[in-house]
Amino acid sequence: MELDRQEAVPARADGRGTEAVYHLWFEQFKQVSWLGATAAGGALFLLQVLADLELSSRYGVAVALCALAAAMAVLGQIRLVETATNGHPVGREHRLFLYAAIMLLSAGVGLLVGILT
Repeated sequence: MELDRQEAVPARADGRGTEAVYHLWFEQFKQVSWLGATAAGGALFLLQVLADLELSSRYGVAVALCALAAAMAVLGQIRLVETATNGHPVGREHRLFLYAAIMLLSAGVGLLVGILT
């Protein structure tokens, strides 16, 4: 018995619109938003714990970059849900949201490490 590809995978033939692909992208956005929020919260916690740490504008920029990374990832999640609801494939817009969130998170954590070392 042979299965037709359209019966086995009811979404797009190239696999970009399947439910599993949407789920993987959603998980990626979720992980980046969790890391960004954790990094921003951890930086604020360190500010309270380390009494000898000076509050500078660089520290505020680092916290803001981490928080922006979390916000960008959440916006990507929202856009992904809208796209999946309409039945469209994952596209360039979603990659831009994800890559921008990862770059913001990397810049924020890198700046924090530079400040604390």
